[in-house]
Amino acid sequence: MSTRRLLLQGPIRNLPLQRLHQNYRLNFNRLQPIAKQQQRVYSSSTTTSIPRWSRAQKLILFASIGVVVGTTLYETIPPFRYSVIGTIRSTRVLIGVIGAIYDYKLLFSTQWTDQEQRHLDYQNTHLKAAQRILKVLKQNGGIYVKLGQHLSSVQLIPIGWSSTMKVLQDQCIPTPYPEINRLFVNDVGVEIDELFESFDPVPIGVASLAQVHRAVDIKTGKKLAVKVMHPTLEEYVKIDTVTVVYMLRFVKWVFPEFEFTWLGEEMQENLPKEMDFRIESNNSKTCLLSFEHIKSTTLKLPEILWATQRILAMEFIDGGRFDDLEYLAKHNIDRNKASQELTRIFSQMIYINGYFHADPHAGNLLIRPAPSQTTKSPYNFEIVLLDHGLYFNLDDQLRVNYSKFWLSLLSSNPSSIHQRKQLAKLVGNIEEENYDIFESAITGRIGLKGNGSLIEATAKSDGKSKEIELKLIKNTLVNQDGIFIEILKILRNVPRRVLMILKVNDLTRSLDQSLNTTHSQIRIWLIVARYCGLAIWLNDLDSFKFEFSTLRSTHTLNLYNSFNLFCKFWHSWWQYQKTYNFLRIVEISMDIYGTVNNSMMYMNALIQDIDHLNPRQGFNNAKRKAAGL
Repeated sequence: MSTRRLLLQGPIRNLPLQRLHQNYRLNFNRLQPIAKQQQRVYSSSTTTSIPRWSRAQKLILFASIGVVVGTTLYETIPPFRYSVIGTIRSTRVLIGVIGAIYDYKLLFSTQWTDQEQRHLDYQNTHLKAAQRILKVLKQNGGIYVKLGQHLSSVQLIPIGWSSTMKVLQDQCIPTPYPEINRLFVNDVGVEIDELFESFDPVPIGVASLAQVHRAVDIKTGKKLAVKVMHPTLEEYVKIDTVTVVYMLRFVKWVFPEFEFTWLGEEMQENLPKEMDFRIESNNSKTCLLSFEHIKSTTLKLPEILWATQRILAMEFIDGGRFDDLEYLAKHNIDRNKASQELTRIFSQMIYINGYFHADPHAGNLLIRPAPSQTTKSPYNFEIVLLDHGLYFNLDDQLRVNYSKFWLSLLSSNPSSIHQRKQLAKLVGNIEEENYDIFESAITGRIGLKGNGSLIEATAKSDGKSKEIELKLIKNTLVNQDGIFIEILKILRNVPRRVLMILKVNDLTRSLDQSLNTTHSQIRIWLIVARYCGLAIWLNDLDSFKFEFSTLRSTHTLNLYNSFNLFCKFWHSWWQYQKTYNFLRIVEISMDIYGTVNNSMMYMNALIQDIDHLNPRQGFNNAKRKAAGL
């Protein structure tokens, strides 16, 4: 039977002509199949038609299959899951970096006639770009937060960047307790309840790499602080590190002057050390040994009980934040002495031991009343140093040259001023045209400019707020023509260990400020200078011993050589004694000045309040005033 005849039979014959025409028009290319389908329908009552899928239905079907398959792969195959998450994290970084590059491209293409507007545009661009990157660092977490924390502590970068990144100090998200328990099972082979009599599921501290829980040892009943690495950190650390390295290279390719590749190199070198708590345990023990010979020190390190790669169990020490003035006042701790002792601890590490804590910030410091029996502290407090994951060694040459450079800053005679620039070249690869920037970064002073002394500059600016002066330094360094690029060159060329010394200097300076100390601003630098003098003398002494033993072994220890060696020894000893004792006298006078200031604050507050309050309340208020509250 022909197709035409078939179509005119049955129900189709009763269709309106217009509708029949539409069916023919819409299905012209498939006319034959439709006819055959109709033939089957009317020739057999047991055959049904097969509906056609629209394009939208096919898309929905394929999308559903893709979602199901993708979800299954994501949940069951870890490499696939890591690839997806890594791609998302890397894409975030790429978008943030491209946005920041665009901001700076606009800035550098602008022509200014008004210098004030130029400075304002620079500040706004630094802030805008930093906020872009901050958003990415927060979203990705982990080592990105660590990177932001490091940026916040680099003194030479613009204020817009350092101030923006400081919020990351308190932006770490804790890992839930069930995930922590699974980590114990994987690493130790037992659950938390089998190791500890009690374990607080809420961490007492959360950092970018780990968090700390309070616990009680099930065998000894001893209070412990248990440090646990975030379990997800290792999953992404490799791809995150590679992403950071390539993004920094991309920035350098777009802006050759923007040399930040050293940040990526630091991450690649230091992160593996910080992510192995067995290294932290060894660092802590080495630091403790380096202070063992010192009869009097306020330094206290928690005892390490045991450590695996991702878990560290140590002695729990109860104390307050180092800059908590309420805590200091409650325990009658002299804030001036606390600031000075902190400077002594780090000066001993850097200039004498040549082995120092490389991640100093307020969160890694506690202060507590000194135990009456077991302490080596000469005062009524101890300073507890935490987080020993990263330490740096200083070779003797760098350590001694840096000490000489620091001492040269205290003198304004022409020979010392000339020596400064030579030593800056030795310790920091600093060219003469960049010397003033380097000097300001080290001292926190704006009055030297290569031709004065640190004491003179501090005396001139002693009435000026320390915070205001530091901001003035940063604004001056960043906003002047070409200075920003020179700063980037300095950051690229200065040895990493010297940058870490600058970080320690910045820590002691900022904590001295936050404690509202009443001694002169130069007080903590005099402590540094005395340790530098001691470092130089001890190095000279070792040289004399070596030279003397060499003369003896070669049988050349005659009268002439002995006299020359004695003269050099005498000259070095005299220089050391002169510098050391002079600085000690100045220190004593400044301590007296600080004590008088405290007493005056107490008396002034007492006189002001005694007419309005009862005597007991007046004495309490005066005590708080003298404590800096």
